[in-house]
Order: sequence, then C-alpha cells, then structure tokens
Amino acid sequence: AAAAAASPAARAADAGDAAIPIAVPIPFTAASDPTPGMLARLKSAQGGALGGLDPKVAEAILALSREVLEAVAWEVVPELAEQIVREHQAKAG
Repeated sequence: AAAAAASPAARAADAGDAAIPIAVPIPFTAASDPTPGMLARLKSAQGGALGGLDPKVAEAILALSREVLEAVAWEVVPELAEQIVREHQAKAG
C-alpha cells in the first residue's frame, strides 16, 4: 500500500536502472530551408522533365515555391477565414 501512495518520482527512483521514457525533440527546420524530402525527390529524379536539372535550378524552384506558399498563407488564408466567419454569422444571425 505504501508503494501505491508513493509519488511518481519516488517510484522512478525505486526502479533503479529501469529506463525512463523521454520525449525525443522534433528537429527544427527554418522556414527558409528547403525540406529534405523535396530535395531528395528532385535529386533522385532521373529522366522526364527533371532529368539533368541543375541543382541550382532545383533550389531556385524550391525557393519560388516557398515564396508562393508564404504568399498564400499570409494573404489568401486570412481572407478565406474571414469569409467563412461571415458566412457562419449570417447563418446564425
């Protein structure tokens, strides 16, 4: 009964060398960095439209894609959210 009333820290200390699960942090990638998956797909592409693509061109395409996505996120999404809120208010009111 005494062990059941012990705090989690006390139970962990009593466990001895038992492994304590610890959360593994997710690696941070800056928004300005291309995603590794996209670079890997571009580098591994053989033939077709991407065959022989200069790595600098691939990075430029990624940079432009990132700029377009940022523009959508900062301009289109808030306007769409505002429109949805207005529609919900019109239905409720």
